[in-house]
Amino acid sequence: MSYPPGPVGRPFPRIVGVDDGYFPHPKQGGRTILAAVELDAELIPRSTALTWVTVDGTDATEKTVGIVSRLLGDSGGPLPILLDGVTYAGFNYVDPWALEEALGGRARAVVFFRWLPDARRVMEALIKNFSDHRERWRVIGRVIAGARGLIIGGVRVHAFAPSMEWNEVVKVLANSCIRGAQPEPLRVAHLVASGVARALGSGSPRGPTPGRS
Repeated sequence: MSYPPGPVGRPFPRIVGVDDGYFPHPKQGGRTILAAVELDAELIPRSTALTWVTVDGTDATEKTVGIVSRLLGDSGGPLPILLDGVTYAGFNYVDPWALEEALGGRARAVVFFRWLPDARRVMEALIKNFSDHRERWRVIGRVIAGARGLIIGGVRVHAFAPSMEWNEVVKVLANSCIRGAQPEPLRVAHLVASGVARALGSGSPRGPTPGRS
């Protein structure tokens, strides 16, 4: 299926990308920055919300709900929320079902994988390192198993969406890329999160004031 390029052909008035920043080796513990960046239909960044997220913790879903909520406000929807994979800050994770439930009708989650993780290796790592590995795997494994492949810019990628029709997922991802196969909202969110994390120092006891800029 072919979709027209440019803002007219984009199936969203706004779109949000969520990604984490640099973080120290997981054995060092600490925190890193989680960034949500809102772009308009022309894929121009409009606003950003930041927070800290715990390396290898379990707070990424809650923190993502918080920063995305600040960007969306009381706006109607649903708007696509692009997640750069299911794991953040090591083996912390964002539950896309819980994210959608918390945000109500304002958002629809799309989990994007440039490279699909090896499910067996992920499960083995969780079992080896986490006493709550079953709970983590319940979400992480389900997302990986449900991911489907698609071609963007001649590159095979994968995606999963808990409630969006697959043809809409393809349309959103294809129309959110400017160059290559990386959606622009995720590229910008990664740059923001990594830049702020390095500037502030991941794991610092003093973090940014969460909010909108």
